[in-house]
Amino acid sequence: MYNFKKTAEKMTTLSELMTGREQIKTKDIVREYPDGVTITDFDFAVLNDKAFVVMTFAEDSKRYYNGGLVASKIFQRIVDDFDGDVMAARDEYAQCEDKIHLAFELTETKAGNTVVRVTVK
Repeated sequence: MYNFKKTAEKMTTLSELMTGREQIKTKDIVREYPDGVTITDFDFAVLNDKAFVVMTFAEDSKRYYNGGLVASKIFQRIVDDFDGDVMAARDEYAQCEDKIHLAFELTETKAGNTVVRVTVK
């Protein structure tokens, strides 16, 4: 029998990685994980015609992080190297042993704007 509820639930999320997880805010990931996090999976979501990366990380499997410009650029480049096939990139990433470790830091520009510095470790 068709599962109406399951279909409805799937349509309320921007990425399957968000399902059953809580979002961690940038200020919290910076504070709780000053040495960074190891990315276990990634996907892309679109909101207001802008795509951004959604990441899960090894340090807390119950949360996900929505990446900004730099993190999205990193994973978009990876997907581009797989001819734009997000699933192929994700499948191969799941098999690799050398996972990407990202550290996030809040910094301020000369103009006083807060930006997130991303470091690959």
